[in-house]
Amino acid sequence: MSENLLWRWRDVADVGAELAALVALNLSRNRFSDDPDPGLLGLRFANLRSLVLNDLGYDWARLMAVARGLPRLECMHVADNKITQVI
Repeated sequence: MSENLLWRWRDVADVGAELAALVALNLSRNRFSDDPDPGLLGLRFANLRSLVLNDLGYDWARLMAVARGLPRLECMHVADNKITQVI
């Protein structure tokens, strides 16, 4: 789902509702206008193990907000974001 002009996390969550067994997801180079709902992402992507969030324009805190809701996440790629410090 990279480079697909996605702009709402709700739309991503809706896709997750249809793909319960999904273990890898690439959302790189989309421009989300809202903040993710970690609880909703966790419900819709309960089996997700690998997430690619390259070039979203996010800082570390916002990237961690996405990761917080994904209980089985093992690997997350975050290249080319606005990471200036890791907290």
